[in-house]
Amino acid sequence: MIDKSAYFAEVWSRKLQAITPRVHRILFNDGSAPVAAECHSNADRYVLENLGFVVERGWLIEIDALPRSLVAAHSLVRRGSQRFEITADRAWPFVPHVGTDEEFMWLARNGSAQEFLPYG
Repeated sequence: MIDKSAYFAEVWSRKLQAITPRVHRILFNDGSAPVAAECHSNADRYVLENLGFVVERGWLIEIDALPRSLVAAHSLVRRGSQRFEITADRAWPFVPHVGTDEEFMWLARNGSAQEFLPYG
């Protein structure tokens, strides 16, 4: 089992290296748009329909959620070194997950939103 406290402390320690992906408005092959708040399934579906893209799991850093900041589970898509936000209307700073997809999904279900004091 993963030590959630240690894992999220490590994620938070990488907040200054967070990546800000480009917002990319897309439609799926059937003409439908990504479903809000379904980033994991949106990313999975997009890579199945678009060769050359891969899913990247990780954590949004919502620093302006004062008085605390949040780390929330998120998935986006990547081609090469370019990362794209296909679900949300804005791009939040993103810290990639280090570990397996199974570990990420466990963490997303069991500790997705972690609060931290800003600048701590």
